[in-house]
Amino acid sequence: MLAQAEGNLGQRLNDLDQRLRSLGHQRLLFIGSDCPALRPDDYQRVCAQLDNTDTVLLNARDGGVVLMASNRPWPDLSQLPWSTGQLGSALADGCRAAGHSVALAGELFDIDHQADLCLLEGCLASETRPARLALRDTLIRTGNAVHA
Repeated sequence: MLAQAEGNLGQRLNDLDQRLRSLGHQRLLFIGSDCPALRPDDYQRVCAQLDNTDTVLLNARDGGVVLMASNRPWPDLSQLPWSTGQLGSALADGCRAAGHSVALAGELFDIDHQADLCLLEGCLASETRPARLALRDTLIRTGNAVHA
């Protein structure tokens, strides 16, 4: 386990990336904790794209990213417009400017607002994974599910 460094999200990600790579890790995937819609096939698709591409991004519908993966160290992420609709394009542009080949692996939604919970409920309808089932039950119990 590695403790987070100080700084904004970009600084913390750069620090973590550097420390993990110094331990010998080369293919790193960072996921947004606010995207429970990520499924095993999303990870498989991203990993397959990493076989031929330096950096793979899975965009969020709101312009951010829900997953960022790279075979190369990230460029300086400290000045990116985190938590804005411009993040995805700024991240892709910054990676390209640093010499990375970049692929986009699709688009998902993340949970930023209560209205996003309706999308989440639909996504969880056919789930079998225990943690996702518990999340669905919580949505129903708290009255945040449309079909409770």
